[in-house]
Amino acid sequence: MLTRLASTVCASALVAFLLAAAPIAPERAAATGIGVNGAPAADTTLGTAAPASGGSTLAPRQVRSKQSSSDIELPIDPITRKPQWNGRLGVKFRDELKVRADRISSTTVRGANGQPIPQVTEILTGFGGTVRQALRRTPEELRALEMRA
Repeated sequence: MLTRLASTVCASALVAFLLAAAPIAPERAAATGIGVNGAPAADTTLGTAAPASGGSTLAPRQVRSKQSSSDIELPIDPITRKPQWNGRLGVKFRDELKVRADRISSTTVRGANGQPIPQVTEILTGFGGTVRQALRRTPEELRALEMRA
């Protein structure tokens, strides 16, 4: 009986500690205007328009200017203060460029005509980087997905 009581108290304390250490939920952060560790809450709308009568609708994407490199802060764990980056960088080309990367890692991306884009290849080779599709799908599956969007 005493062992069960002690284990219940330990489990309750652990859950309380984890809940106290967890960051504020995004919906609560947006409502209060305060994000993790007292920082201003980030905009989490991601291009959504105001909800219509039946639900939310997506607004067209808008091109934004590049953020200044000096303003970029790499993510760190709010508790341990250790870095949380992995060396991967996601790149989204403009839709009108019709650029596709291969399904396997390589140093080339191809334009709508199927030819490699030398400027991108030069940058990747210069930095020792590779590129691959974020969605590992066949070209037919990607076309079907694009048609539905």
